[in-house]
Amino acid sequence: MYDVNGGSGAVAYQSKTSTSSGSTTFALRHNKPTPPAGKEFLGWAMGRAATKPVFQPGDQLTVQYGATVKLYAVYGAQGASTNDCVVQMPTTGAPDGLNVLAAGSIGLVAVGAAIGLRRRKLSV
Repeated sequence: MYDVNGGSGAVAYQSKTSTSSGSTTFALRHNKPTPPAGKEFLGWAMGRAATKPVFQPGDQLTVQYGATVKLYAVYGAQGASTNDCVVQMPTTGAPDGLNVLAAGSIGLVAVGAAIGLRRRKLSV
């Protein structure tokens, strides 16, 4: 299920056995591969050549019965982490940088509201 994609170390395989149809949900392993020299681990993607991760350790992944999913480690230059992001609600009229929520992985549900998402490197 996990391919370290040029890194080193191993992430334990996950599987579930079922005699019924439907789907099952996995919590992705929290351990991370050791990245190649000069790189950092950004997350997991569904393709070997991906440059942006789709999943982070601990995220939930739902898999249909009978399916096999392979996740590939995604690496970027050191300091290029995609774990920090800013979510700003443009309908508030607040100036840029105010009224924001910073988090690692964010799931949003909006009913009747427009939400704009953008990435911004946070300076500490």
